Amino acid sequence: MEIVWLLVVGLLLSGWYALDGFALGAGMFLAVLRGDARGRRRVVAAIGPFFLAGEVWLIAFAGVLAVTFPGAEAALFTALYPVIVVMVAAWFVRDLGMWFRARRPEPGWQRRWETAQAVASAVFAAAAGLFLGNAVQEPGGGVLWWLNPYALLAALATVALFGLHGTAFLALRATGELRERARQAGGRLAPVVLVLLVVLLARLRSPPRPASRPSPSLPVLAGPAAVAVAWPAFRKGATVWAFAGRRSPQPACR
Repeated sequence: MEIVWLLVVGLLLSGWYALDGFALGAGMFLAVLRGDARGRRRVVAAIGPFFLAGEVWLIAFAGVLAVTFPGAEAALFTALYPVIVVMVAAWFVRDLGMWFRARRPEPGWQRRWETAQAVASAVFAAAAGLFLGNAVQEPGGGVLWWLNPYALLAALATVALFGLHGTAFLALRATGELRERARQAGGRLAPVVLVLLVVLLARLRSPPRPASRPSPSLPVLAGPAAVAVAWPAFRKGATVWAFAGRRSPQPACR
């Protein structure tokens, strides 16, 4: 039964990566569109219908983890308390950026909240990577042990992966110049993400486990495999294949 619940926890976490990852990645893409107010508005409109639904998966992950593996949840949340605080703060600011941007029509007001959303999305993704990078390791010593090289690599890989997912989402959902800019950015980012994920997998050091338990490195193989598919898809303009997390295309955001 433990294996079943472990798979459920993994499924919920993977669902958050897939369904909120593109919203965070698209939010980070706002930083690329600093001089394009219309493009930024289209990005926010594209994210709008999805960002709350994606967050449900992360809440469900934390809840199921606390109920089914209370010891692991207590150890992780205690050891990584600073990372969780940063993650929640970035989460809060990202959502504020979505809600407050439209409260006033002034370009300066909207630009400030778009910048806050872009920064918060990147910090949120980095904190999630730090959390997962430390979760697969034994706790270290020192106040800042969670800023170890492997966790920092996981943070960088997560930011890049979400950025790639966001560009794939925009390349699929948007039209015109925004679609082309997202496609080109995704094509440049894909090889970087592939290298980071391969290095992350190669440096993974799992604690000893019973032979009956699945290897934690096996699900990680899905990341490089998906990016390897997305890379040529970006180059060929096959945005549906590049955005592997989507089941069906939605109407374009014009």
